[in-house]
Amino acid sequence: MTSIGEAAFGGCDSLTSIVIGNGVTSIGETAFEDCSSLTSIVVAEGNTVYDSREQCNAIIHTATNTLIRGCQSTIIPDSVTSIRDAALRAC
Repeated sequence: MTSIGEAAFGGCDSLTSIVIGNGVTSIGETAFEDCSSLTSIVVAEGNTVYDSREQCNAIIHTATNTLIRGCQSTIIPDSVTSIRDAALRAC
């Protein structure tokens, strides 16, 4: 899989964890919106577009240092320079 579309998992209250594989190069803006049970987010180390640096429990767009999606246990690294709208909604 290379792309996760808009609202792919939006509103999925039973989703507790996300693992983004190293082939994912595109994540829709609302792909994980309102996933209120989300507690764990990991991005595979081989992913060249996104990362989960410092075990932060978030998806970060590597090139722009933008937090794409966080969860209940996200710790925002100092290297993050912007946060996408609704990245922390329903946390």
